[in-house]
Amino acid sequence: MSNRKSNNLHALHNTADARQKSPARFEKVESIKVPAKLSPVARKAYRAIGSLLIERGLLESPDSYMLSVLSEAWSVWTAAQKHIRENGILLTAKAETRTGFSSKLYPNPSIAIAKVASTQIREASARFGLSPLDRDRLSARMDEAEDDDSENDAWTPANDIYLHEDEA
Repeated sequence: MSNRKSNNLHALHNTADARQKSPARFEKVESIKVPAKLSPVARKAYRAIGSLLIERGLLESPDSYMLSVLSEAWSVWTAAQKHIRENGILLTAKAETRTGFSSKLYPNPSIAIAKVASTQIREASARFGLSPLDRDRLSARMDEAEDDDSENDAWTPANDIYLHEDEA
């Protein structure tokens, strides 16, 4: 068995391996092309978030997939929140029994749907640096990359995923 670290471990520990190729660079996206398969709410979110990322110079060609995930998660979350507002956090189940009718309260399933969607939104947003903490980390790493003359040591999103858990 080899004692050599895998490329994934090098990415995790933010160390360089001479045999590892430098990360691929992708084209920056200059305009937004919204995927036709997105829901109407997701399409609006895609345009709004995509425009913001382009303005910051953070949107690259392969990012459209993650932006689609973020936009659809937003669409699901807004639909779940609307259902909760309209129907409440508790719903009533009515059933006919031998002695008449009975009713039972149960939690609105939209609460669980909204919770899953909000987790997806947080995770996808973090990839784009859309939360205050992620923006600070992204900005700091970009400043370090600008100061560093070596292309191999420059900041990349892949290296930033596992950074500085003690700073959180």
